[in-house]
Amino acid sequence: MVPKRSIRRIAIAVLALFIIAGVSLVDSDAQRRRRKRRSRPSAPRITNPAIYQPSPSDNANSNSEATNSNENTSANMQTQDQQTIRSLSSQVDKLTEKISQMDEAQRSLVDLERLSRAEQRASSLRTELRDV
Repeated sequence: MVPKRSIRRIAIAVLALFIIAGVSLVDSDAQRRRRKRRSRPSAPRITNPAIYQPSPSDNANSNSEATNSNENTSANMQTQDQQTIRSLSSQVDKLTEKISQMDEAQRSLVDLERLSRAEQRASSLRTELRDV
């Protein structure tokens, strides 16, 4: 018979081997980079349907009416564009006028400041002259 101590030692050794093997397997998985799995499904793709283009032979009479209405709308659009251009140009003119007024006001302020500094210098020179 095999003594009880040797059976225990063998059991402990086998258990230790299992633990070491388990730890090494867990560690080897920890070294790999895991890719994140996306749990949400991808968004559906939206595709635009093809634009219907009637053939030239369909409704030949309505085609001439459509060109007339297109000309009217394009002329209307041009007048609206011209009006917006005029209003924008007038706004630009007003803004440039305001900027020029502000420049003039700033120049006058700078001139006033220079004048006040000159007056202070003159007064300090007068006091020095009186002391002398």
